[in-house]
Amino acid sequence: YPDSLLFIEFREKLGLAYEVDARFEADKNYFFVYAGVNNETRKESFDALSNILNDFIKNGPTEEMLVNVKKALKNQLIASSDFLGSFIPNQIINDLYEITESIEEQLKHVDEVQIADINEVLSMMQLTTSYIVEGVSE
Repeated sequence: YPDSLLFIEFREKLGLAYEVDARFEADKNYFFVYAGVNNETRKESFDALSNILNDFIKNGPTEEMLVNVKKALKNQLIASSDFLGSFIPNQIINDLYEITESIEEQLKHVDEVQIADINEVLSMMQLTTSYIVEGVSE
């Protein structure tokens, strides 16, 4: 989302990516980061992205970041119930993991998250493997 650390720092301030995305895949216990970068700046981009991620793992979010993330996540939760492309996968996941919470209960959980909770999770993370797949230079 436009207020995310990767979007602001990597894409907007450094101008090193035309697209950046991150997601957590719970079934694999992996946090994936994708960045579409120019072939000419791939080394600089890789180094900058690694530094941003390592700094975040070390220092965690600011209060402002947490507030913005909560707003974005709550918006996604609410919107997902109106969009069939999200509703059906959410229902499948809820059935698989036996999640019976209502949207209101999920929103309450989001509100309860504190910086200390995020930092606890971050303390268990480390960058272990990185790949850059590059196209043909012309």
